[in-house]
Amino acid sequence: MSRSARRRDWRDQFGLAAGLALLGLALAPLILSALGALGPAFGYFPALGGDRLSLAPWREALAVPGIGRSILLSLWIGLVATLLATAIAFALAGAMIFGGSARWARRVSEILLAAPHAAMALALVFLLGPSGLLARLPAQVFGWERPADYLFPGDPFGLAAILGLAVKEAPFLLIVALNAARGLDPAAWSRQSASLGYRPMRGFLLGFAPQLYPRIRLAVFVALAFATASVEQALVLGPTVPPTLAVRLVQWFNDPDLSSRFPLAAGALLLAGAVAVAFGLWRGGEIIAGRTMQVFAAQGARRGALDLAAALLARLGQIVFFGAILALAAQALSSIAQSWRFPDLVPSAWSLDLWARSPRLIGAPIANSLSLAAFCAIAAPVLALIGLEATGQRPLLRRALTLAFFTPLFVPEPSFVFGLASFWAAWRLDGQWANVAWAHLIYTLPYAWLLLLGPHEGLDRRLTASARVLGAGPLATFWRVRAPMLLAPILSAAALSVVVSTALYLPTLAAGAGRIATLVTESLVLAGSGDRRLVGVMSVILVATPLLALALADLGPRWAYRRRALLREAAR
Repeated sequence: MSRSARRRDWRDQFGLAAGLALLGLALAPLILSALGALGPAFGYFPALGGDRLSLAPWREALAVPGIGRSILLSLWIGLVATLLATAIAFALAGAMIFGGSARWARRVSEILLAAPHAAMALALVFLLGPSGLLARLPAQVFGWERPADYLFPGDPFGLAAILGLAVKEAPFLLIVALNAARGLDPAAWSRQSASLGYRPMRGFLLGFAPQLYPRIRLAVFVALAFATASVEQALVLGPTVPPTLAVRLVQWFNDPDLSSRFPLAAGALLLAGAVAVAFGLWRGGEIIAGRTMQVFAAQGARRGALDLAAALLARLGQIVFFGAILALAAQALSSIAQSWRFPDLVPSAWSLDLWARSPRLIGAPIANSLSLAAFCAIAAPVLALIGLEATGQRPLLRRALTLAFFTPLFVPEPSFVFGLASFWAAWRLDGQWANVAWAHLIYTLPYAWLLLLGPHEGLDRRLTASARVLGAGPLATFWRVRAPMLLAPILSAAALSVVVSTALYLPTLAAGAGRIATLVTESLVLAGSGDRRLVGVMSVILVATPLLALALADLGPRWAYRRRALLREAAR
């Protein structure tokens, strides 16, 4: 065998080993989580004295007062919030793609997408609460001196939580829909529907939307799984008596009596079952909606109530987006308000004193949040690139990696994380920064893989072959040819990793055992304290950090490609 053949064989073996190692890294938490949930759920957890199989954890979990209503609340909130978010996203997408209006909604969506769930929930409370900013407007008109008496947040029907989740999910689905629409030639569809006499929104709904929805179905199911098992929004916005099933799991996890870990495991499986039911109901709704649209299309009407409903929904989406931006701005304003009493519309006194003292007050949470985000911004794109390079000629291994990376996104976060927590506690890993970093990597790596997968597959292989013919080795070819062409998606993957890491609450709480404080965990602790100024400071940092990362990801390729016109155009 020649020396070049031996080198090629060694590189193939190394690539296979790297791909299998990544697959093992992705499968390990899935297997451990399943074992960590199934064992205690059926009474087997030797570390806590559970040495035999039993159904006692299930009986204990199902005997908790109000557990049935908690399950129904989780289903209700998840389905309605996802339905509202999907409807708003499609209405805005139709207005932007076919109607040519609401172009600003994409930029606003990026800002809202960068805001963590906890920050958005706290901002909505400040905007819509009894003493919130909007309640002060009628107070000024009618001379009220006390806040109005209505229940927000914490209403028993979960309407506040539905609103909060819809505000966060609609921007995500809108961006996914706009990106997916690029591959369908929307301009041609718009011209064709207009030539047939259809109003823009009706042409979008009856002709283009049925082609677009299958492309974003996975994103919709990810949003549905998150909404059904949401913790951050439910903790801030309620309901509280009884809470959702995900919040009950957090309460059991925080219980100092470790025997509560048995019903916790059973509850985690119940939540997984609830999400599966939500998936089934949603799929049934898809079939009904598809047949309804076929009926509308068969009628042949060029205009009608459907157009008006979609236009009103698009307008509602714009109002919701504007209100969310207003809520975040008001939350930021509260951080520099020394005195802001009801019913004043603006603070009566200003001060930067809290910002000056913030390094001493919340220095550790800031440091932990930034260090975890920096780790994920580096590790997630690097591991994704290693996996993509290693599986370039192995499509089966690449599909297996994709499935393993994305499975945690479809499993309810409490069910997955609390299953892992059993092993973290048994191995004394909980409370360690490295363990929290691992937990964050589990949730950031799928997004880095997703953002790099398409551009990596789209690279022109002839450029690599030309570099090799000219004598460049594999590493030199990667660094001097492939990496510069992938710079924009690499920076986007790093920025999205910062966005996801900054917002993670439950993985931080469970992996850190409450001892690794971040801005998200501390802001939720302070949410009920009434200290709006400190919560405002935390919210500003929580929103500013992802926005700064996204801005750098947008500007970085333009600066790096300033002397490479073709790459600069491609990065726009």
